[in-house]
Amino acid sequence: MRVLQQLGQPKWLIPLLFVILVNFVLFWPPHVGLANNGDFDRLMALVGLHYPSQDVYYYERYDHYFVSAFRMGWFGHSFYPSSALVTIVVAYLINAILHFGVFSTAVQAYVYIALLAYGLHVLLRSLHALFSIYVAYGIGILSLFMLTEIGYAAYLPTLYSEPASLVFYLLLIAFLFALIVDEKNRFYRRAIWIVTGLFLTSKVQNTVLLPFALLTLYGVTQRVIGLYSFRKFLKYSAILSLVVIAVYFANPPSFVTQNTYDSFFTGLMMVATPTDHLLAWFHLNGRLAVLRAGSYFSYYGIKWQSRVVADQFYQKVSLFKIVLFYLVHPHDWIKALQISQNAAFTLRPSYLGNFTFQAHRGAGTLSQRFDFWRIVRAKLPHSLYFWLLEMVGIVGVTIAILRFRRNKKAVLTAWVVLMMACFALAQWSIPFMGEGENELVKHLFLYDVLFDALLVTVVGYGIWQIERLVRAWMRLRHYSNG
Repeated sequence: MRVLQQLGQPKWLIPLLFVILVNFVLFWPPHVGLANNGDFDRLMALVGLHYPSQDVYYYERYDHYFVSAFRMGWFGHSFYPSSALVTIVVAYLINAILHFGVFSTAVQAYVYIALLAYGLHVLLRSLHALFSIYVAYGIGILSLFMLTEIGYAAYLPTLYSEPASLVFYLLLIAFLFALIVDEKNRFYRRAIWIVTGLFLTSKVQNTVLLPFALLTLYGVTQRVIGLYSFRKFLKYSAILSLVVIAVYFANPPSFVTQNTYDSFFTGLMMVATPTDHLLAWFHLNGRLAVLRAGSYFSYYGIKWQSRVVADQFYQKVSLFKIVLFYLVHPHDWIKALQISQNAAFTLRPSYLGNFTFQAHRGAGTLSQRFDFWRIVRAKLPHSLYFWLLEMVGIVGVTIAILRFRRNKKAVLTAWVVLMMACFALAQWSIPFMGEGENELVKHLFLYDVLFDALLVTVVGYGIWQIERLVRAWMRLRHYSNG
């Protein structure tokens, strides 16, 4: 009976349901995942993974079909900096123990599933202690629907770095709330720094979130709790910053070249009008207008790089100058944000198939197994200004709590929510600025996660306020009857 009571607690029930449901979503025949757009190769080379057979056609490896197993070899020689390598190496070692020679992506998925279930357990246990069981259940149930959505779950059995962002972000939020509950816990005091580093280094676009992360860690550990001296905080911050900056600059120079190209021709040139004014602002040849909407790897992009682009484009255009153009032309930035907002509601790339070639579902077929969360999100307003007002409202409420509330737990919670909102605002514009419309839906993955996390937070806050009002009404009624 006691065991059943424990299983009925949100900290145990929700993670258990998550494991059961995500297994159904991913592994109920036929197995589903997400096709490789080419990003797998960056991490495969370092870990020592190879495609199952050299005679597999190109379209079976990329975009159209999900590859569920790879050949294992010794660790490679190329280098791509990402904390996703940590989880991939763990899956590699487990596969080596189970059946050396074959790397099953199902094992990779279970590594992520275990971490997500643990993160949910810690988070819901902390929310129960901080607020109430109703808040924990409300946030837990919504998180369950969110994390098992096929648009998110399909990333788990893959070699993308996106699922690492999701996992380490959930762990960061969970450990921060756990630290609020138990300020003296040494594990959480150290874990928040480690997980923050893993989250920020999972993808290069996450590194720009470093200032917001440091601000939150300062607010939680120094201003409110006072865990250690300011000098020690600066030491930890310096180590974290050096690691994140090193990872950023360790990315291959070719990434900057590709991102600059796509950011200009599939991004800036799509929103800035007239095109002649844009090219004149950068002092570029008008002949470059033919490259509009063409990605770095398109036919025209490759053809023109050797003739005009390589000679002129990269000498006059950089990501810094592109950001500067957006700042002095805010109306173009607004157009870019609206495009990003519309793309975010798509939730998953429509050009990446979910089934293996052996499932015989056709090239690029998408699974509709569990997309309830996406359907619900599609009913929400798509207007840029609606969501901008919501973001401003969330930031405003959290700042008001930080300014006027004296309850320590409320202030600490406000710091965490403020970090979530700042992360979301930053990730709203970074993908389009960094790479334009080229694979925009996929690059908005972290923004989608943050966007949904804020939705869940708002609902949880509403449940808490309703509960407080009900309890106040019941007390008032009790006193009036007495």
